[in-house]
Amino acid sequence: MTPSTRLHLSERHRGLLLITGLLLLALAGPATAGRHVISSLPYTFNAGMHSGDAVDTLVLGSSRLNASGSGISLAADYGAVLHGVLLDLGDDTISYGEGGGDGACGVRTSGSSSYMPYNIEIRGGYVLHGTPNSNADGCQALYVRGHDITVRNVTATVRGNNGQVYLSNGASVYNNEIDGGRFTSYVTGYDSRCNYDACVVEVSNLYTTTLESTGADYHIYIHDLTIADGPHVGIAILGREGGDHKAVARIESNNITTDARNTFYPSNDGLCHSSSNPYGITCRNSGAGTRITNNTITSGTDWGGNRGILIEYGAGTSTNPIIIRNNYVDVHEGPNVEYGDGLPAHGLRIRYSPRDIQVENNTFIGTGDADPGTDHYGSQVHTIRITNNSSAANIHIRNNDIRAVSLSSSSSMSVNAITLDAIDYDSTVWLEHNRIRSSGTVYKIGDYNGGARGNVIIGDTISFDGTLVNPRTFHVGHLGNNWDCSNNVSEDIVYEGGTADSDIEMAHAGTLELSLQRILSVVVRGSNNQPVSSATVTVTNNYGRTVLTGVTGSNGTVTGPVTYFYASRTSDSSNFNNFTVRARRGSDSAITSLNVSASSPSPVLVLPGTSGTPDTIPPGVIEDLGAEPGVEDGTIDLSWTAPGDDGSVGTVASYTIRYSPAQITEGNWSSTEMYANSPPPLGAGSDQTLTMSGLEPGIVFYVAIQATDSAGNPSPISNVISAEAKITVAAGDDDIPELASPADDSVLGSSQPTLIVANVNNDLNNVYYFQVSSDPIFVPIEAISPPIPQESGYTTAWRVDVRLEADLPHYWRVRVNTNPYSEPRSFLVSPRTYAYPNPFVLSAASQVSFVEVAQGARLILTTVAGDIVRHWINDSGNEIIWDGTNESGNPISSGTYLWYVEDTDIRGKLIVVR
Repeated sequence: MTPSTRLHLSERHRGLLLITGLLLLALAGPATAGRHVISSLPYTFNAGMHSGDAVDTLVLGSSRLNASGSGISLAADYGAVLHGVLLDLGDDTISYGEGGGDGACGVRTSGSSSYMPYNIEIRGGYVLHGTPNSNADGCQALYVRGHDITVRNVTATVRGNNGQVYLSNGASVYNNEIDGGRFTSYVTGYDSRCNYDACVVEVSNLYTTTLESTGADYHIYIHDLTIADGPHVGIAILGREGGDHKAVARIESNNITTDARNTFYPSNDGLCHSSSNPYGITCRNSGAGTRITNNTITSGTDWGGNRGILIEYGAGTSTNPIIIRNNYVDVHEGPNVEYGDGLPAHGLRIRYSPRDIQVENNTFIGTGDADPGTDHYGSQVHTIRITNNSSAANIHIRNNDIRAVSLSSSSSMSVNAITLDAIDYDSTVWLEHNRIRSSGTVYKIGDYNGGARGNVIIGDTISFDGTLVNPRTFHVGHLGNNWDCSNNVSEDIVYEGGTADSDIEMAHAGTLELSLQRILSVVVRGSNNQPVSSATVTVTNNYGRTVLTGVTGSNGTVTGPVTYFYASRTSDSSNFNNFTVRARRGSDSAITSLNVSASSPSPVLVLPGTSGTPDTIPPGVIEDLGAEPGVEDGTIDLSWTAPGDDGSVGTVASYTIRYSPAQITEGNWSSTEMYANSPPPLGAGSDQTLTMSGLEPGIVFYVAIQATDSAGNPSPISNVISAEAKITVAAGDDDIPELASPADDSVLGSSQPTLIVANVNNDLNNVYYFQVSSDPIFVPIEAISPPIPQESGYTTAWRVDVRLEADLPHYWRVRVNTNPYSEPRSFLVSPRTYAYPNPFVLSAASQVSFVEVAQGARLILTTVAGDIVRHWINDSGNEIIWDGTNESGNPISSGTYLWYVEDTDIRGKLIVVR
């Protein structure tokens, strides 16, 4: 199932039942079955009160109800499960805990282990903790147990100590949802940060077996929520401790600000008695299918600030990884009571045996200032930190914008963009094609907890930036510890802003090693400057070891990685970089010495007795292109085997990826849309993948790839594959809107017509999206609406906001929320110029509008005798407005006037009445 899929009735069916209930209410009064009016608090609705209707609706009897303690309880009975309840708060308020005291709850859903509630929605309104609660303990605004329970657009608060705005836990939790709303925590003190006693949202004690037995895809789906403040973690998702229970969460498009504080422990009183680890999002024991996407996480400035995202014991799979994508994280953290200023701010931290995690297309910013006068900043920053890993992981960090910022040049600052810490196995972390800027160290390899080995960095672009403090490109090892930091590889880094491949600081002891590599392309040409094929190339280092060998193809090139710098505390480094390059074909040979750096040009060897041949051999064709819907909406996952520069040998220069809603052929190849973010090619035979993003969800796209070599030879077009761009779809077709007007094949007099769709139900939270195109496959799009909220009544309308071309067929379609688009309808635009209101009664209207006057046209208003009253040139293309005055600005008299568009047969009559 997807986040919008439910095991219960669709929104439309629930809406129809709600309408039925309201009609019965009108006939029977406030006590009718199916609708319950809550007149006072506390109030309990249990399974025995269920009317037998599919949905019971609960509403407040006044705009505000106060509860001395707890407010509303939705409870299952022993032997009877509560389900099918809508608590519709509208714009009304529940104020709970007005009498002060501990353990108060605004709204609670509960039941015994075998009789947990389900199919419940708490919608709208305000659930606010009464103000006399600065010392109340253990309160919650919303305490949710059960499954298929949605909290939608609720504003909620909690006060006192050890409280949460939203708390949910136990084996019965799955398919639950928080959709929109605003949660604020005024909690200031809590017993244990280790027990997450003051999270704003806590969903805990979650079971993998629950998902396996029910077929559900996730425990909780949280989206479009604003967390305005919090003393500790904003959202905590916690799998059950013990066993292999993993929590699966979808956390999307939330806006989270937290600000660490704990008045219980103003000084250190043990590991858990502190305000440490105040992350915007924490996932502990998270499992395959967890998604953290499109969130914004920022720090408060009144207290101790916060951190970004924490993943502990996160375990995805190779086919279903944990995904952290498209988030914006800008955080700073001040000194805390556990270690004072000894803990760094983290934008992202991944630790405790993680595996199969993808971190892509995010922005992570960590900031410090070393100023004791600012409590929300500290003197240490590790923007991304991977730590405490003891088994194979496969963590990919790709295409992110990463910044480590110092606001101070104080030598006490410690600023690191990337920190790899206590990683004691090979091939653990892959950093690929990130943009990294640091005020201090770019890469810190080995840190407090231990060494880091076997990590790979490929193609990052790095620079020093901002207020610099102890800037270092690489720092290997930590203090004088004898950490093992061997076999780390950095390949094809782009060094900017003062960074350099020679800027490597080693710690004081240990076997600490870093290899700098570059993909070296050795070019062999003949005496005519054309490529020489079938030449043998060898590259040998200063120790006589051959590090690259191969035979040139038609492009005259042999390509492969060479290690040009080897940094170790205890062994040689510089002599690695003196290479000898040889090329031979038959008895003809050439030799050169080479010193490689990140920016040195590729070596070119000329065989004087050999005539080269232009490269006319194209790359091999990709024959196994595969495609399937991606994980996120609007994505398609591609996979293929990399071809060779010459057939199946070598590495091509580039890929061109094109896509279209229509079948791709050789004839239309060049006119289809080109995807902008093609990946760098890998060597022939390598497995390549790409996630295409930004596509229209729910549309089937055809995709094909063409490879090009360094001589500009293109390969044949690959096999053409099709897949639907991922869309989150609600169950059933009843959420696909019906187009009401204009009818199919209509001829319209306006170039900006109004399009009308029938509402799918009576839920005013629905949002509609209109599209207009001159092509029935909707490529390209001529006009697209902003999100249009559903109007009250039976229909929702949108006026096209651009002028459509006349005498051409146009097609329009609509979708609601994230559901599929409707089948399109067509119409023809035949603009008709007219004036309104007509007659123009000046006592009733202040102006008259001339519509559908072509841009650049001249409109002339005259008397019946032909004398010009006013004229306009329509420079903007918008309506022409007339206020009833002549060219001199004087009011005209009542009578009949004529108008026409110059050089056309468009004309009309306007009656003016004063």
